[in-house]
Amino acid sequence: MTSLPREQTRARYPDESGYAERGGVKLHYEVYGAGGPTIFLLPTWSIVHSRHWKMQIPYLARHGRVVTFDGRGNGRSDRPNRGTTSASSPPMPWR
Repeated sequence: MTSLPREQTRARYPDESGYAERGGVKLHYEVYGAGGPTIFLLPTWSIVHSRHWKMQIPYLARHGRVVTFDGRGNGRSDRPNRGTTSASSPPMPWR
């Protein structure tokens, strides 16, 4: 778990955040709330990062655990070198 600087534009701060590494590329994830069900919010487009969900997260986190992530090359995730593929899925340390 990492400690990130506070940002004024957040509606809620994550309860947990970190990085999952796959193929030498680190993907940033954040977890909000606790309990079930787990709601996994995917990036809506390849150039959109997890902050896209900032207004939905507070409501959803009151009803379960919410997990978001920044896709490869977006937000706080690494930008892969040319020639790497995203065919392999990242590990999920929040299970």
